[in-house]
Amino acid sequence: MRRLLIDYRSLSELLEDYARYCQPGEVWLRDSSGDHEPRDLLRSLSSQELSARMVGLNAGGGRPTRITTRVSGFFSSSDHDYELIWSPDRQGWGEPPSSGSRTIHYFVPRRYLTDPPYTAEGMLVALCKRNWTSNDEPFWPTDPKYSRCKTCQKRFDELTANLQPTGNA
Repeated sequence: MRRLLIDYRSLSELLEDYARYCQPGEVWLRDSSGDHEPRDLLRSLSSQELSARMVGLNAGGGRPTRITTRVSGFFSSSDHDYELIWSPDRQGWGEPPSSGSRTIHYFVPRRYLTDPPYTAEGMLVALCKRNWTSNDEPFWPTDPKYSRCKTCQKRFDELTANLQPTGNA
């Protein structure tokens, strides 16, 4: 199910996937008019803007990924630039990128962990501290035949138990 940015042909394909697989507040597309959630852009853009082709990607160097779309008309075309802005507080279950593993890990921002592994600031690190990933794509649905990391599951259960109300009011 995992898709790379280069796999998208139109802006609407990208927005539909991000609206489906990302929680509100997880990712924004920034342009000259401000920051927009994928769901909002799906409602507010014209059909011509939504069908715009993805013609440019610029990523890396610690900067937000920049996407350029192009609307082509009969006599002219126009480009529009967006930056993908991912929330620094995202967390969720996901497969480590390209590890070949069939184990799913729970990823949190690096700064949430005491004594995290040596990774760049802004990375997402598994609760077990054995895997990490960049904070630049959705937590895609995982294959049901994959199992959850036992250490991540145990720490996730401990975290969520501490968040539950105790009933002593």
